[in-house]
Amino acid sequence: MSVNYEAPADFGLHRVQVEGREVVLVYEGDAPSRRPADTPADLKLTAPGYQLYAFKVSEGKSVRYDLHVSSAKSEVMPLHLVARTTGAVEQAALAAVLGGFRVCSFKRNRTDQTLVCPRRSMWGQALSEWATGKASAKAQASAD
Repeated sequence: MSVNYEAPADFGLHRVQVEGREVVLVYEGDAPSRRPADTPADLKLTAPGYQLYAFKVSEGKSVRYDLHVSSAKSEVMPLHLVARTTGAVEQAALAAVLGGFRVCSFKRNRTDQTLVCPRRSMWGQALSEWATGKASAKAQASAD
């Protein structure tokens, strides 16, 4: 697995690839695609100060995944994760990537900053199961 990062202007793009194929694109910035207001999320997860809304839509022979992560903190940019799968191998790769998804933050002082991430992914299992269609009862309860 590899991650390429681009910062074209005032936003960031993280491209996660497995064996040369893009598995998920992560947009980090103030102008992400908005989550559909008229469509209920397939999965909603919360953590102190954060919310994640996940949507899955079949489009012909592929499935499109949209995940929107927002924070109550104004200095934290929202994330929009986009993926598309066409089969079980791609779906498994996406589930593996989402299984390791963690909400990280910067610890800042006057001269530098350090990225701090939790050891475990609080949403990873639910996201992985959602991506493969094997959502647990706990994840389904969070989706309601």
